[in-house]
Amino acid sequence: MTTHDNAINGAYEHLLSSSCQRSFADLEAYFCTGCNPVSGDYMNNAQRTLTLCRNYAERVWGGQLELPSDSFDSCGLNTYWRANSTTVMQSKEWPNAYAFFAEVKPPYFEGYTVRVVPDDEPCFDIGKTLALLGLALLS
Repeated sequence: MTTHDNAINGAYEHLLSSSCQRSFADLEAYFCTGCNPVSGDYMNNAQRTLTLCRNYAERVWGGQLELPSDSFDSCGLNTYWRANSTTVMQSKEWPNAYAFFAEVKPPYFEGYTVRVVPDDEPCFDIGKTLALLGLALLS
C-alpha cells in the first residue's frame, strides 16, 4: 500500500465508524478518487476542479442532488476536517448534495471545487470506470 493509499484510507476511517465503513460503496469510491487511475482525466489542476457525473454524484449522495438525503444518518459522518470535529447527521447538516460536495472532498482534493455535470459530458463515475476496465480485460 502506498503512502497516498494510507492517507486516503486514514481519512475514510475518520469519516465513518468502523462498523459503517463498508456500508457505502459509492462514498468509499468517492474518497478513493485520488488513487483511481482515470481520475486525472476528470480534474483540472489549473482551475482546481474535479468533475463528477450526475448519476454517480446521486449515488454518492444517496438521492436527488437538489434534495436532502438521510442515507448516512444511521451511521453519522465525522467532520474530521473541521477545526471542531463532530459527528453529524447528513439530513441535518447539508440541505443538498451541492453543499455536501462543497465541503466533503476526497483526500488530495481539499482545495478543489467539485463540479457535477450531465452524464454525457466528460466526468468521473466509478461505475463507468469499472465497466471500461472490465471491457479492456476481456479484449
